[in-house]
Parts: sequence; structure tokens; C-alpha cells
Amino acid sequence: MSMQLPEDLLEREMTRILEQYRAKPEQVRAIFLDVFGKNKKLLRNIHDRYPQEDVTRWRDYKAAVKEVRKRVYYALRQYHQGADEATALCEQLAAAVNLTNDVADLRDITNQILETHVSTRERRPYLTALYEQLFAAVDTPEHIVDIGCGINPISFPYYAPYTPAIYTAIDKDPRSITFLNTFSKIWTPLHPRQQDIRECAFSDKDTPDLILLLKVIPVVQRQAPDLLPILANLPGRYICITASSVAMTRNVAIQRREDRVLRDFIAATGREVRTTIEIPNEFGYILC
Repeated sequence: MSMQLPEDLLEREMTRILEQYRAKPEQVRAIFLDVFGKNKKLLRNIHDRYPQEDVTRWRDYKAAVKEVRKRVYYALRQYHQGADEATALCEQLAAAVNLTNDVADLRDITNQILETHVSTRERRPYLTALYEQLFAAVDTPEHIVDIGCGINPISFPYYAPYTPAIYTAIDKDPRSITFLNTFSKIWTPLHPRQQDIRECAFSDKDTPDLILLLKVIPVVQRQAPDLLPILANLPGRYICITASSVAMTRNVAIQRREDRVLRDFIAATGREVRTTIEIPNEFGYILC
């Protein structure tokens, strides 16, 4: 059996990281074992001198824990987590689509897919509440456009109270679009488009009834603020904008900061707020 970090020491360090970061215990444990497992000399010294000596004060020990924290942070920054699992699920979805004509048969695998993306994993337990609030305010729009959609559109037939005639799903991420293209073979309202925000344009004929910008505005504001005027001037009867109330990586409340970003965007649109919506970890506005 390979040498590992003493369990009590591992548990203590994991607790500190889990108090700070929104990670899963098994994820943090795996990173600890990998980082320390690659430093055999440090592990031998720990086993020789712990607990008689405070090994946590050693420079190389601190460097290893710092590396763990870095890897946990960057793992949490990935929108798609578990790339191998996502690839396998995409293959399973493709096979399942060929075996049924009923979208209801795909609910279990769809929920598994939703768990592979950070935003949809947070939102999934509350999707019914989100859609209830949304469609209480905008009734039943025939044409929905979801910009920066990720894989959220595959949740719609299971959690939303009705089916639109057209659901246009726009994202520049090819992995998300691959999922959506496969799903659209069985849920026909879905029309995926791999596009950048700069390419979003709608004619008078296909002007949407509802535009979804779920957790999009704060990301654009930080990464590409020059695109905000394009989004602010999109046509559509209603626009739904949301943001996270808790940081993506850390257990830190960010709602006040994100709300300022949303309100600045609302002012730029010249629209009025029809109502607010809120679920755990996410809040926003419906504009008209």
C-alpha cells in the first residue's frame, strides 16, 4: 500500500478548504492525495516525525497545501467539470435518442448531464421554482431565445410548465452545442446555434417573445464589456436577466455586487422591471 498523508491531518486540512471553497469532499481528498503522493520525500518525513513535530509549519508542507488550494480553485472555475463523464454521457444520450420517441424517457440521463455543468448543477434542484416565477410573469412565450445557454435548455421539457413553439439556444461552447444538437433530435422545439454574442441578430419575422440571459450579464461585464450594448439592444418582448448570489468558487455572498451590475444593465436597456425572481444561489429581473 502506498504511503499517504495521515488521516487526521488530511481531515483537518480538508475541513479548512471546504469551509472556504464550494468543493466536494471527495474532490478535495483526491487532489490532496495526488499532490502529496507525488512528494515521496515529504510524505516519508511526515510519517517519521508526525505527530511529535508540527509538520504543518514546514516550508515544503505549506507549499504542497498551497498547490492543493490552487488546484481546487481552478477546478471550481471550470464550467464543465468531469470531462470524461460528460463525454460518456453524451454518447449515452445519443444512443438513448435512437431508442425512443418520448422525451420523458430521457429524464434520468438529462439530470446526470445537468450535473456536469456548474451553473445548471446549482440551479437544477430549483428549476421548477425558477420556471414557475418566470412564466407567471411572461405567460407562455412562443419563441424563447436563450443566450449563453450552456446546457440549461435540456432541462426545459422536464421542469417548465409548457412547451414553446421555438426554443433557440445560443452558445459559443462546442461541448454544450453537441449536447443540445443531440437532444434536439427528440425535443423538436430546440434549435441550437453555436454563435458568439456578436453574431446574435434577429429579423422582424423571428423577433423572440422572451430572451433569457441567465448568469450572463456579470460574466460579460467582466470579460467583454464591449458586448453589453449588443445585449442591451436585443429585440424581444421580455428579457430575463439573472446573476449568482454566491461566488462560483468560494463560500462568499456576492449578491450586492452582482445586483449593481444587473441594475446598470437595466438602465442601459431603457426597459422597465416587470418583476423580480429569486431561487437559492440565483436572483434576477424580468424586463419589459
